[in-house]
Amino acid sequence: MTRTLLWLAVCGALLAGLAACGDDAAAGGDADAVDTAEEVSDGADSDADADAAPDAVDTLASDTASPAWAVPPLVDPAIVTPAGAQLSVQPTLAIGADRSVLVAWTGQVGDKLVIYRALRWPDGTEAADPIQVNTDPRGVHNEPAACALSGGGYVIAWSVDTKEVAPDGGGNLEVHFRRYFADARPQDGADVNVATGVAGNHWLADVACDADGGFVIAGVRPGDAPGFSVFFQRYDAEGAVVGAATTALPSATASQAFPAVAVDATGAVIASWEDAADSAADTRVVLRRFSADGAPSEVLGVAAAPGVDASGAAVAADPRTPSFAVAANLGTTIQLSVLADIDSTPAPVSGPDLATAKTYQPALAALGDDRFAAVWFTGSGAAVSARLGTFGAAGFDGDATLATGSFPLAYRPAVAYGRGVLAAAWTESLGGGQYAVRVAVFAAPSE
Repeated sequence: MTRTLLWLAVCGALLAGLAACGDDAAAGGDADAVDTAEEVSDGADSDADADAAPDAVDTLASDTASPAWAVPPLVDPAIVTPAGAQLSVQPTLAIGADRSVLVAWTGQVGDKLVIYRALRWPDGTEAADPIQVNTDPRGVHNEPAACALSGGGYVIAWSVDTKEVAPDGGGNLEVHFRRYFADARPQDGADVNVATGVAGNHWLADVACDADGGFVIAGVRPGDAPGFSVFFQRYDAEGAVVGAATTALPSATASQAFPAVAVDATGAVIASWEDAADSAADTRVVLRRFSADGAPSEVLGVAAAPGVDASGAAVAADPRTPSFAVAANLGTTIQLSVLADIDSTPAPVSGPDLATAKTYQPALAALGDDRFAAVWFTGSGAAVSARLGTFGAAGFDGDATLATGSFPLAYRPAVAYGRGVLAAAWTESLGGGQYAVRVAVFAAPSE
């Protein structure tokens, strides 16, 4: 079996053009909301340089359900963002039906934040040039999320601050998406606004693709309680709206935020989010499953503890079974669970110091056969490690350090799996206000 590790560095500089990036430029990660380029800079834990080559990566043991991810560290030349792009943060990933790796991220042009995407083959060769995704020139575009359409191609969703008040008196925040063919040509000629029929701000996008060629977009919008309410909207394979948007918790008594969404083997939507029982309570992370016909389950608690805020919901659903994994930060630790189905009680999965060390920002992907992959951060300052592990209900069967450096903890890493290709990405501060996206790709031989 051959395996490949691709280090894809998408480099950028904040408020200053970057002529070129060194071979060892690194970074990646999704993030909390970024309203301005200045706030992106403030989110970094340290501007310390991180020019050293990536740490050697251990072998990830696994059972026969998927390849054993042995990792020879190969450093690919840095890939510079398109001319004029000055920042690269908040990556998201998707693996296409043809094994191509889609990378989308937040970039900067002048004083504007925009969404970019690139397409690579697992061996590192270019499948499509990096190019700007959003066509709407207004305001700030950030926090992209992506998934691979089952019929081929991709969909990318993101959050927009238009910096304008809507004509109907609504808010300035919107959720947009755009679909792409497998070769990265756009299916949608322009951004599509996720309008749910509720006036006001729509924000904090996530997206998951289903087995029928469609997809689901989640976000937040005004609800009955103060603040935001989590919603999701289904779309078919043609990009058309399917039914009305669903409110995840109509009886909420306080604001909800940062939804994560997955679609399971039956077409059911699994939504997880940050929730407060009331405005004075510690936040908790909960989830709810909505069957293909819309019937909701009870609300399940994922992470909560007195005096501790839970945050950073992540969810991944097995493509062939009812099982799914869910994760969240509980203070400075990670709570990770695998459920055989929605009727199961979430039970924490034992892992490499997830519950004892300073661990942050989990991201999840389904590997199939009731197994999953996770990427997370451990450490602080200029000594943050990006970690990758594979696990099931019985615990972790392998984990490895991808790299150690100055990785801003505000920006979540990303992970995706498909067709024998596993990819992880994160954001790194290169010093001097420069940020870059690094992607590691592990590929089993093509069939």
